[in-house]
Amino acid sequence: SNQTPEGNYIADVSLQKDESIKLYQNNDTVYIVNTLPDPIKASRDLSHAFQDLYNLTQIDLSHLDLNGCETISSLFENDTALTSIIGLENLDTSGIIDMSHLFSACTQLTKLNIAGWDTSCVQTLEGTFSYCEKLKTLSLNSWNVSACEDFSDLFSQCLALTSVGDLSAWDMSRCIDLSGLFDSCVKLRNCGDLSSWNLSETRNLSRLFHHCEKLTSAGNIFLWDVSQVQDFCLCPIIRFNRSQWLGCQQPLYQSFLHVCRK
Repeated sequence: SNQTPEGNYIADVSLQKDESIKLYQNNDTVYIVNTLPDPIKASRDLSHAFQDLYNLTQIDLSHLDLNGCETISSLFENDTALTSIIGLENLDTSGIIDMSHLFSACTQLTKLNIAGWDTSCVQTLEGTFSYCEKLKTLSLNSWNVSACEDFSDLFSQCLALTSVGDLSAWDMSRCIDLSGLFDSCVKLRNCGDLSSWNLSETRNLSRLFHHCEKLTSAGNIFLWDVSQVQDFCLCPIIRFNRSQWLGCQQPLYQSFLHVCRK
């Protein structure tokens, strides 16, 4: 917005600290006020910018320019009342490197229109959607994750999530950590055929399908190259069969194995 709204002034968030960009809060809405004619240009590091705004229900990012921004980690983390992010689908994410915990613990979000995001430079997706307990579906088929190394807890504790789209085409060749990727996605039914994933650099698969009680297939995952894996538990939908993964180098069986049920 270019108009000063009614409400309480929160902070000057302009890079030059010249009050050209200010935050106001009116009840449950936060306004970004830009006094300049151009879009609001984000700084290189936008991490934690809107974190812990517990009463925030809606935010409008329509005039936010992420060109030049590299990290948006924890941008909305713990915004536990947030239900709507206007303009999210139009953000230029082509230069973003760090998306870790971006929406973590946004417990009231039910949908996110981010299918078209350019994620080609992202190196970490750790916990991006973790604890989004009401998020129902995602469509991430077309995400380019070829630069990403850390996928740990990406969808962890997404208790209402039924589908993430078909992830079969994801380029996982740089992946190091897949731990907890779908941990406690108790309603997840579809993630695609993951048998062609290249996990030759992956070290950690622990809790990967932990408590995915509705997921009946992820493809023939015994085709994976797990020669570098040191820690994994694939449960509860797939019985671990060490003889089928002869490349595995002495996996570490963790104490959580007792909850692997099927």
